[in-house]
Amino acid sequence: MKKTALASLLLLALVACSQSEQTTQPAPAENKVAEQPATQPNPAAETPAVEPAPAPVAETPAVEPAPAPVAETAPVATATDCSFDLKGTDAMTFTDVAGKPVPEIVVPASCQDLTINFEHTGKMPKTAMGHNVVIAKAADVRAVATNGIKAGVQGDYLQAGDPKVVAASKMVGGGEKTSLKVPVEKIKEGGYDFFCSFPGHEIKMHGKLTVK
Repeated sequence: MKKTALASLLLLALVACSQSEQTTQPAPAENKVAEQPATQPNPAAETPAVEPAPAPVAETPAVEPAPAPVAETAPVATATDCSFDLKGTDAMTFTDVAGKPVPEIVVPASCQDLTINFEHTGKMPKTAMGHNVVIAKAADVRAVATNGIKAGVQGDYLQAGDPKVVAASKMVGGGEKTSLKVPVEKIKEGGYDFFCSFPGHEIKMHGKLTVK
């Protein structure tokens, strides 16, 4: 009977130990909380690299435009001793003896006649670049030149007996000379021009005759 009782006690002790071990075992693995991944850097949160500001451009001072050159006005030519020396060129210009343009000839009121001594200083013949000196009212210059075209170079490009012509020289070519006399009484009222009647020349070769 005693042996049987001891065996029962040992069996009970073994069962108790077994139950105690089961109670102290850790929780199963599936209950473990999943590990959080490492925090990745937020690209949007990154501060962009600051580019250096460009160097300031040196200001260039404003350049004031140069004043427009003042056009030179050719001096008025005065007939000395009631005479004036006029030149004509192959460039279709009237000049004085110094080669300066002659926009106006002033005639002393004391003169009875004005003598214009004319020289063609060019080299071209009168058929190609002939020149003469014609005196007429400024308002009649174009009409006199147009009417004279039919006369041709042999007629000095002047209509015979044209009443608008006060005085005129003959047509000359390069290296030739001529002259004419202008009655001052006929031009003293003013408004008269001298010009060349070769076709087209009156546009450039003309000037004023003024009595003072």
